[in-house]
Amino acid sequence: MAFRCLKFMSILAVGLLPAVAADDFSIADNTTVQKREITLTPVMNGLNFPDPSVIRIGNEWWAFSTMSHYNGKRVHVPMAHTYDYFTWTNNTRWVVYKIDGNAIGEGGSCNNMVKPIVSTPIMLQQVSTNDGFTKIGLPTPLIVNDPADGPYVEAPSLTKMPDGTYVLYYSSNCFVTPLYDVSYATSRDIRGPYKKFGGLIRTGTYGLVAPGGLDMAINGDHAVFHANWKGGRAMFTALIRGQGNQSQVYVKGS
Repeated sequence: MAFRCLKFMSILAVGLLPAVAADDFSIADNTTVQKREITLTPVMNGLNFPDPSVIRIGNEWWAFSTMSHYNGKRVHVPMAHTYDYFTWTNNTRWVVYKIDGNAIGEGGSCNNMVKPIVSTPIMLQQVSTNDGFTKIGLPTPLIVNDPADGPYVEAPSLTKMPDGTYVLYYSSNCFVTPLYDVSYATSRDIRGPYKKFGGLIRTGTYGLVAPGGLDMAINGDHAVFHANWKGGRAMFTALIRGQGNQSQVYVKGS
């Protein structure tokens, strides 16, 4: 069985974030199609940087991307660096991943839109805090692809909000189509059950096309994700804040 989009994370005690005034940001509203006043500009001048993930080491932040080509050379794990974000202490550690069922699909969009549609569940596995890979117990399925998700759900990122709600961010629909998005589901227990709430960032949000692959800093509100940009997929940044089943996206315009 093939696996794809592994993302490592720790579920930790929530620390204090520096105060950031919500008035400094604009809120994404997907309820109606509106004339936009802000269009997001990617970091690193739009460098191709798909499926970004982010971690903090000391006072430094590191982002990692899916394999890309730079200056004619293939780079398997591209990296980027900044000094901006903040993090917490370790407690338990989990791996969240997608089972790549569409790889053995019958064809169609992203190889899995011809019946029978193959399941692509997102799984949760607890691992040792000592080495980060020794498994503890059996994996737990969190969500599966429903008809509204198209050929798959993928690119999972799991975080815990200050009120104790677990939020699973993921992408649905085929990444080569404008339907690709950042969706989310919530639960009061890390192992579920999770309730889906659909697209949080989608084509048209702040002028983006096919956004997806979101990763959230550990138990924080700083997010990175990609969207189509000049023939590639560039990395964008945002704050995502919420409580319970409600999430809002805050961005700074250029």
